[in-house]
Amino acid sequence: MKRLFGLNLIWLALVVLAGWIWSIHDQAAYADRIDHYGLSEAAVKIKSRKAMTLNEAATALATADLGPIQVQFHAGQHRVYLYAQGNYGSLPLTSGQWFSDADLRSPLPVVIVGSDLTDQLTMGHSQQYQRQNGQYVPVLGQLKAYTNSVINQVTFENASSQPAQNIALKQVTVYADSPTIKTQKAKLKTILGGKMTTYHYQNNSATSWWQDTGQLIIRCGLLLLGTLALAWIASQQGAALLPRTLATAPRRHALRHLWTQFFAYSGLSLAAGLVIANWFFDLTNRARLIAFAVGLWLVGLAGLYWLLQRAVHQEREDRL
Repeated sequence: MKRLFGLNLIWLALVVLAGWIWSIHDQAAYADRIDHYGLSEAAVKIKSRKAMTLNEAATALATADLGPIQVQFHAGQHRVYLYAQGNYGSLPLTSGQWFSDADLRSPLPVVIVGSDLTDQLTMGHSQQYQRQNGQYVPVLGQLKAYTNSVINQVTFENASSQPAQNIALKQVTVYADSPTIKTQKAKLKTILGGKMTTYHYQNNSATSWWQDTGQLIIRCGLLLLGTLALAWIASQQGAALLPRTLATAPRRHALRHLWTQFFAYSGLSLAAGLVIANWFFDLTNRARLIAFAVGLWLVGLAGLYWLLQRAVHQEREDRL
């Protein structure tokens, strides 16, 4: 029983380590998405020549029944006008709040600014303002990512605002993003016109693959090897617990009982490890961690079963 406890303690540590590995991957992916203004690589890039303003484009999008979507109008690296509806996600806020649906349809301008711009804001009556062309625009919230992130220098403003009437659609680059962007392309093409291409992050492909996938594969591979090594140790300890004089059938029955015990205790350790990992680590896709950990558990159990059966078969051959 003490040996089983020690083995399951190691297994629990492997599950927690899996949580740490997936947390590193998730946070790197999230940081990459933040550097691209919260857009995913499923987004589309549109360069339109339509004779309409951003304000008119936002109005047309609002009446088109597109479903959950965000459309960003980039007037420069540090200036983004936003239209959105539904659950489209948000960027990391250190204070205040993100745009509401009402804000994104209102003619009154409101902004969210990066942390590097806070020293340029004006405070008045418990409300911060950003000065634009002689006017003071209310600040809803402040963004902050890691040091030197582009998002710390960006100003987001509702595209439905009156100041957006002075900016033509052909003067900006448009990005549209949604979980169902493929089904929305036709409507976007009708509303915004222009050439539409798939958005790709501007990273070195080799470096990006290594950072996003290569390191993850190696770490997960090491965890798999650790799980199989644990199964081997468990099989050796299980075989060593039984006297060699024991007949084949009772020996096989005893080892199956050992496997059943390990199945039960390792299942509890799996659950405990997942609770610990979800509690201590930042994960954007918890279902993926659970699926991976359960997969490791099943591989370990299958490996242990095979090793125990192989041990019985080997001993029977040695006797013959």
